[in-house]
Amino acid sequence: MRIFLFVSYIIVVVSHLITAQQIVVFNILDDGAIGDGTTDNTQSIRHTLIRAADYSLPSIVLVPTGDFLTGSLQIPSNVSLHLASNAILRASDNASLYSCVPSITTDTGPCDYPFLLVDHAHNVYLEGEGRIDGGA
Repeated sequence: MRIFLFVSYIIVVVSHLITAQQIVVFNILDDGAIGDGTTDNTQSIRHTLIRAADYSLPSIVLVPTGDFLTGSLQIPSNVSLHLASNAILRASDNASLYSCVPSITTDTGPCDYPFLLVDHAHNVYLEGEGRIDGGA
């Protein structure tokens, strides 16, 4: 019986270690984002998303407490966008910060300008207690 418990314990510990190593958290602050509600964080957050996408296993992009103004962002496969408590991901009013995405059906011309885009991606999650403010 002791051997069974010991083996079970080892299996649980090893499984936990393997799982813990598979998920990496990428904090947008590490790429220069500033949560003051006025700074354009588009390039910083895009860089964080690219780093997370380049990681070969599922990862988390953390939006910490703060008010982060940004243009359009494309969320890649295997990425969870986690908004911490009191975090705001806010759409900018600056139209030049939005990327043209060709669309089959649009009333605005040859393309759409999304705030958050998940296109041909899988295993994507938007989670946490924070807020996404797409503007008016």
